[in-house]
Amino acid sequence: MKHSEKLSSVANIRTGYTFRSKIEPQNGGNLYVFQPRDIENEMVKVEPVAINDVSINLIESHLLRNGDLLMPNKGIRFSTFLYRGSHNSIASSSFFVISPNERVIISEYLQWFLKQPVAMNYLESSITGSTIPTMTKRSLENIIIDFPSLSIQKEIIKKNQLAIREKALSESLIIKRQEYINSFCWELIESE
Repeated sequence: MKHSEKLSSVANIRTGYTFRSKIEPQNGGNLYVFQPRDIENEMVKVEPVAINDVSINLIESHLLRNGDLLMPNKGIRFSTFLYRGSHNSIASSSFFVISPNERVIISEYLQWFLKQPVAMNYLESSITGSTIPTMTKRSLENIIIDFPSLSIQKEIIKKNQLAIREKALSESLIIKRQEYINSFCWELIESE
């Protein structure tokens, strides 16, 4: 049976930690700070800056937990990053941190849903600001999430993971084929 609820009914949404100054690496840093520049295509592109956790007030309330989704609140892309880390980490205030109620909705399913046209259209229509596009917390809280039972969500996650793997293999095959064609063409040139 399908359910439809506002995101705020099935997840806790908060803004990342606000720093008073530039985030700089610190010697012996034991706390990673995620910033939008660290993430690309839903993957960690650059290892986040490590700082000393003593500088963070109420650190426990800011720590990321496995399954949290990070969504930039400014910029042109509002894609999500699924946090699966083993280090103490926090997100900067450039992110919304979405913590799904896993008894109702699975993180991977929510990430998949937020990439679907119905969700993307809503997010794009909710953007404010012309110079720097911005997503408000209220807009994010009010997006309607359609979700089936946990068993169906798991099935959707499995199918989606297979599709992602198939896409990666197809892209790899295209690259290999182009390399083969280029090699063949160079052999033709050299044989003349």
